Amino acid sequence: MYKRQIYSGRVFALQTRDLEKYNNSDSESPKGTFNMKNWHFPCRTFCFSILIIWLFSSTAFASFESEVEELLNNAFDPNEPGVAVVVTKGGKVLYSGAIGTANLELGTSLSPTMPFEVASITKQITSAAILILEKQGKLHTNDKLSVYFPDHPSGSATIEQLMQNISGAFVPDHSMGSNRVRADLTSEERLELLHGGQPYFAPGERYAYSNAGYWLLGDIIEKVSGVSYADFIQENIFSPVGMSNSYYGSHRNLIPNRVAGYDYTETVSYTHL
Repeated sequence: MYKRQIYSGRVFALQTRDLEKYNNSDSESPKGTFNMKNWHFPCRTFCFSILIIWLFSSTAFASFESEVEELLNNAFDPNEPGVAVVVTKGGKVLYSGAIGTANLELGTSLSPTMPFEVASITKQITSAAILILEKQGKLHTNDKLSVYFPDHPSGSATIEQLMQNISGAFVPDHSMGSNRVRADLTSEERLELLHGGQPYFAPGERYAYSNAGYWLLGDIIEKVSGVSYADFIQENIFSPVGMSNSYYGSHRNLIPNRVAGYDYTETVSYTHL
């Protein structure tokens, strides 16, 4: 998608069952970067609210299933945004379920087959795509940004430093972790904005979470691969491992059963992201 989500550079809608397909696949994709087993989520996150649990005991299945449902019932209100849950052990799905509401306005109940937007978890997918391109011999993670964008103010930063959030790349008019960049900008317009200011610090000097760095990585993926970011992810990650119900999270495209994302404040309660 060339028109970015306002809360992250590039956003995907993933289904929990698809995550299990990826983890059990024989794909050569770099799972160290895009392995859901390494992802950790807060208990109540309304942006994407995906909970994945791995079982390390020999609890009987029926008893364990009841324990999971009791845990979810105690943690989540069925009339509020909730979670989809997949529990696996040794590649076998022991539990699959959901609790909560997929859309507060329509009163739609959640199910484990509904795709969630994963916001900045997309950054792990972007990093996986970069490593795939490196394995294909099309780039190196020690390449400087100037190789791809010669006049960029952060041209001395390497691809690896962009991936690690230590590049110091400029974010227009906002702090390093800003989410408030217009969603209607094309890749070219956004890239022009990112050329418009000096780096916050020298590459490698310190850590600072940066959406700008991952926007630039997405642009590198498109420049090197010759296809759109969305097409590259579909062709090199989703399709090879059978993730047929996961999508590039465009708000212009119709995604069946997409779960709505919400923010929460004490004064306003829930609002759309």
